[in-house]
Formats: sequence, C-alpha cells, structure tokens
Amino acid sequence: MESPVLVKNLAKTILRPAACFEVLESWGVRMVPICAKAMLLKIYNLPGIVQYKALGGLKLLRGVCDVLDSLRLTNFVVGGFAYDIAAGRITRYHKDIDVTVVLDGDATPMLESFARHGFQVAPRKSCCQIAKYGRLIDVFYHYPSDDGYVVTRHQEKCVRMPNCCCSYDTKYFWGHAYKVASDEYNICIEPFVFEKDSLEYISRLKQNSPITCRRIEEEVIETVTVYEFRHESGDEEGEKEREPPITATEPNLEFSDFSGP
Repeated sequence: MESPVLVKNLAKTILRPAACFEVLESWGVRMVPICAKAMLLKIYNLPGIVQYKALGGLKLLRGVCDVLDSLRLTNFVVGGFAYDIAAGRITRYHKDIDVTVVLDGDATPMLESFARHGFQVAPRKSCCQIAKYGRLIDVFYHYPSDDGYVVTRHQEKCVRMPNCCCSYDTKYFWGHAYKVASDEYNICIEPFVFEKDSLEYISRLKQNSPITCRRIEEEVIETVTVYEFRHESGDEEGEKEREPPITATEPNLEFSDFSGP
C-alpha cells in the first residue's frame, strides 16, 4: 500500500471510535472499556483532532438547521457546542451537538423531511437523533402551551419556561452564522445539565438574573419533577418573534440504527 493511502486510512481509523476498536481487536488487544474510552478521549482532545471533528459537526449542524428552517420551525443550538460558538473557539471534543426545536404537534413531517434529505434518523420519546458524515445531533422537542410557557421533558424531568426565554442569538463562527441559545434559555435548562463546566457556566449566567425557578412534583402515570421558571419583570413584550411551527401527525416510519462518532 502506498504511503499516502496508508496515512489516510490510519487517520480515518483514529478519528472513528468503532474502527479504532475493530483494529485493536484484530491485533488481539483486549482493553477495559473505561480505559479505552479514556484513551480515545485523550486523542480526541488533541488540538488538531478537536478542530477536525468540529468541522464535521458544524457541517451536519448547518444541514440540520437548513431542514428545520425550510419547515419554518424555530430551532437553535444548545449545550456545550453552543457555549463554544458563543465563546468563539472550540474548547474540547464534543461527541454530539444538541439542537432545540419548537413544535406545535408531533414531529412526523420533520422526521420525514430529514429522511428525504439523506439523514439517518432515530426517533425517541422527547427527541430524535440525526446522523450523517459520521457525526450525531440530538434534536430536543419543545412545545408551546396556552398559558404563555414552553414545555420540554427529558426522562423524569420537565421544564416550563416563559415564551420570552425560549430564544436565541445569532453568532458568527468560522465564516458561518449560527443560532445559539440565549442566556435566559441556558438558565432554564439547568435541570438537564450534569457536566461540571456547563453548570459553572450557567451559575455565572444566573448572577443578577431576573429568572427564578420553583420545583413541583407531579404524578400522572409516573412521578415527574417539574421545574417552572419565571421572569420577575413579567414583561412578555421582550419575547422574540418566531415563525409559527407546523402541526404534525403521529410518527409512522421505520428508521435504521446507527452509531455516532
């Protein structure tokens, strides 16, 4: 095999976890999963590889947002990748990207549209996973209610936030414009956050913030912890305008499984 081809294949192997494990097994190497993950994390956080992985993730992100924009669905980037875009630099390796979408009904037209555009789609109860280019995006569903709130749920937790907090800012990063969650939104999703760095970031945002939270226990079929956020100013005029979401029907598709990076 010629040297350039060998180097190219080696690079692809290092940058794809599944391929890396296959090569190790073919060599007869048996590793404890935790040690293997720690090793790969070290590799992925090397500066050059962090930038390379981010390029693929941003390419997928733009494609996903283009589909959502074509359906006139409010959407924006959240989580660790959003923090990095807002900061203007990639600080670490991100195994996936989180995106918020606001729906009036369920998500069938959106899922069908992703499938038509060549994305791999795996629906979940409160979100869906979109894959392409060897990268993964989690799209989390949010639903507007009649009382001026937006509701989102993940597992046993539910968050209710004022409409004015479900908003975004436009940030330019590496030559492209991205819609990134506002500070108010980031504060409201704190119950879903577990990473230490992200919690510290939100803690700084909460200083002198007019947003307050109360915790409610509700039991319907199962016990759900509801976190209701309020904007102390009570000013709903500050709510950012958004295009009306579409109304969807019940999902009726079969989707293939996939593995992310």
